[in-house]
Amino acid sequence: MKLKLSISTLALLWGFVIALNSHAADDLARLQQRLEGVKTLQGNFTQVLRDDDGTVLEESQGRFALERPGKFYWHTLEPFEQMLVSDQKYLWLYDPDLEQVTQRAYDQEQVRATPAAILSDDLQGLSDNFAVRHQGEDNGRTLFTLTPRTHDDMFNELTLAFTDQGLVEIHVHDNLGQQTVFALLNVRRNQSVDQKLFQFVPPKGVDVLVD
Repeated sequence: MKLKLSISTLALLWGFVIALNSHAADDLARLQQRLEGVKTLQGNFTQVLRDDDGTVLEESQGRFALERPGKFYWHTLEPFEQMLVSDQKYLWLYDPDLEQVTQRAYDQEQVRATPAAILSDDLQGLSDNFAVRHQGEDNGRTLFTLTPRTHDDMFNELTLAFTDQGLVEIHVHDNLGQQTVFALLNVRRNQSVDQKLFQFVPPKGVDVLVD
């Protein structure tokens, strides 16, 4: 009897695992369907950082451009200028106030875990690096949550919000309990992007740090 019970229990557990895997595959397929037709995105953004109590710590705004695979331009204009640029080979982080540029190889894990890199990555990269969960509908938006498969990423969870017009918001929950919300505005998809945006040249006189 115990043996039969054990076999029955294992069968139930195995069926549950298969169901979970099937559900996860469906969620990934839904997200891929949302993203696979997007070759380029460009527009403006606002960014709001809140602590774990919901208090606003910082607000900023700027403009962005993304092109698959691996190219992005993220330029914060206010209140403090900062620029993040990738050509799929290197990533540059430029801080004009510090007169400093940090250069990193694009394939470093801390680079590929940034929201801009995730959105510009190929769809296989999403499947390899993140568990995808379809959260359903909320106020006319379709939500997908991405959870890193490793525990050393810069965030615990990232949520993408879509409407019929495409991606409209990105919610990032970091390891400190803080949440950053990026709202994408005036978005243009699949239009030609100036390739010079992805070709960063350090200004004269700035310090270049290779990480």
